[in-house]
Amino acid sequence: MIFRNLNWTKNGLNINGENPNHLRFADDLILFSEDARTLEIMLQQLSDERVKAEKWSRLVTEWYPRDGKRSRGRPNKRWEDDLRKIAGSVWSRLARDRDKWKSLEEAFVDRQAVQQKQPVAE
Repeated sequence: MIFRNLNWTKNGLNINGENPNHLRFADDLILFSEDARTLEIMLQQLSDERVKAEKWSRLVTEWYPRDGKRSRGRPNKRWEDDLRKIAGSVWSRLARDRDKWKSLEEAFVDRQAVQQKQPVAE
């Protein structure tokens, strides 16, 4: 989404009339430019655009599916409720550490599997 907002058609390396300006693979990025000054400008534009973009993970975890009115009875469950059960109230800070978050993810999946195996009381 960020790259769609950048106008880099004239930037990059001229190869057979085409101007490739970057390569992306997984979480790696390589920028191409004929000179260092253009590369600096491209880096600054990319940085500026990244700051403008909303992080999808933040949007998803803070998503609140209600449209103003609550139904009667038990309140709806939120994503954050399950996260707090496993990771505690500081789950958003723990999510920044990949190793801790991975172990919490495994604990969450294990917990869900155990709950699904238990017979439903009638």
